[in-house]
Amino acid sequence: ILYTFFVIHNLSRADIIGDDYDLGYQAYNLHDGILAARKAFIISFNTHPPLMMTIKHFGMNLFSPYGLETLQDWMFRGVEGLMGIGIILTVYLLVRDFVSQKVALVSAVLLSTNNYMIFFGRYFEREIYLTFFLVVSLYFFLSKRLGLAAFFLGCGFLVKASAVTLLPVYLLLLWPIKREIVQLLIILLLVYLPVIIYNIGAY
Repeated sequence: ILYTFFVIHNLSRADIIGDDYDLGYQAYNLHDGILAARKAFIISFNTHPPLMMTIKHFGMNLFSPYGLETLQDWMFRGVEGLMGIGIILTVYLLVRDFVSQKVALVSAVLLSTNNYMIFFGRYFEREIYLTFFLVVSLYFFLSKRLGLAAFFLGCGFLVKASAVTLLPVYLLLLWPIKREIVQLLIILLLVYLPVIIYNIGAY
């Protein structure tokens, strides 16, 4: 509730940064930002992997399906607040399950008042999406649900390539169990396969 207030309060004020409009234009109709008005078709974005733009596309169309020009300023950033709420809930569950409920509550409050969490919950960029998928992946990994951990890590790859930094940690922790390493890598490959196929074709 605390984080939701900080993120939503006065969200429609006119302080939107340029990337909000630029990326919002690309995401609303899935247009390629380099060649204006060319349909990007989910996987053909030319800078970062496409999942964030796809989530943003459906989020903005849900807020206003009548065209980009009908979007109010808060609609450019509404999805990010939901991702931030998801992060806080996941961190709460993570700490509650592996430490204690009291520490989990303190963790959630500290995260809810963190400047970076609030900022990225009010700004259309990849970091809040990446953090969400990595935290969820970590939760499932520690819960020994390896398939879901690999799936959400793959989703992190589809948001930003820097998600790869979590992979060596998983491999190190799983190193004695080669069957689980193979399972993790296969699921990651399957999640990321459409982008690999597209880029081979584009090359």
